[in-house]
Amino acid sequence: MVSTAVVHVIGSTAFIVLIVFTIAHVTSTMKIMEKDLTREYYEKIADSISVQILYCLFKNSNLTLKMEYPVTVGYNKPYNIIIGSGEMIKSKYPFLTGLTSSNIYVVVISTDNTIYAYRIIVDKSYNNKIIVLNKDPALFGSTTLTYINITVLRDSIYIDFIIKGVLYR
Repeated sequence: MVSTAVVHVIGSTAFIVLIVFTIAHVTSTMKIMEKDLTREYYEKIADSISVQILYCLFKNSNLTLKMEYPVTVGYNKPYNIIIGSGEMIKSKYPFLTGLTSSNIYVVVISTDNTIYAYRIIVDKSYNNKIIVLNKDPALFGSTTLTYINITVLRDSIYIDFIIKGVLYR
């Protein structure tokens, strides 16, 4: 007959294995959910920034706009924002696929470059005017206070990004 000590060892081992597998499963599921939710936030932020810039271009006049976006997403994690032409963004970030050289994009990307979302802002030749970015690509963090300065001169639109400071929220 099996002693009670052996039964307790087998039962305790099985219980510990069950707990370890449960914790591992919950942890991996939470990481996947966090990544998916962060990507959704990045898509919404990219949409918002592209609409803000497109609205400025629709005005077709010289103006300065304060960019509006959340400082952190997910578990209080900051992120980076990249605005530039597809070819220049791809030259610095080759893992970003699907960008074309004829468009200007906004890319919202995690600080470790693992999660990202991008949106087309406009074609480089908008309303028969050539769009010139003073910094191509412009990179700034989500914790910065950033202004966009648009200058319309004859057949060109010049876009400049001005970082005024750092936000703490």
